[in-house]
Amino acid sequence: MPLIPVNQHVPFNITRLSHVVLSSRDLEATRFFYETGLGLEVTTADSTRLYLRAIEESSHHIADI
Repeated sequence: MPLIPVNQHVPFNITRLSHVVLSSRDLEATRFFYETGLGLEVTTADSTRLYLRAIEESSHHIADI
């Protein structure tokens, strides 16, 4: 899968979220959506989980997928 360039000009910036736990059947598509579409940062990932955080979040993660 080729690397997709980061969109630096999204019309919004998510700065904070509450803790969220989601399930997904396609982890790579989910990662693409949350990183590219919503602009969240993946702080840790393995073959079964993603940990994400928003731009100004001080915790390690706010979403566990």
